[in-house]
Amino acid sequence: MIRKSEKSPVWKIIKRGIGIGIAAEVAFLVGSYAVWHRMNTNSDFRKYMHENYPYFLEGFYRVGELLGKGAEIRQLDATQWNNRSEVKKDW
Repeated sequence: MIRKSEKSPVWKIIKRGIGIGIAAEVAFLVGSYAVWHRMNTNSDFRKYMHENYPYFLEGFYRVGELLGKGAEIRQLDATQWNNRSEVKKDW
């Protein structure tokens, strides 16, 4: 009979580390897509990002400008936020 040689414990650790790394990479990809989708579809969330994390919103706008829609979204957000602030002042 042919015996299977046992793999060294180092190989098992390396294999487990690669698996954990791939799982973490997929989790970050899914999370970043979820945030991007929410920023792309929800102007209130973009306002929240503008107030709390402006550098992320600026990156979102720059990517949009590279793809061709960022300038429109930036202008729409600015006008919408200005209109909201004027309405709140009237109250």
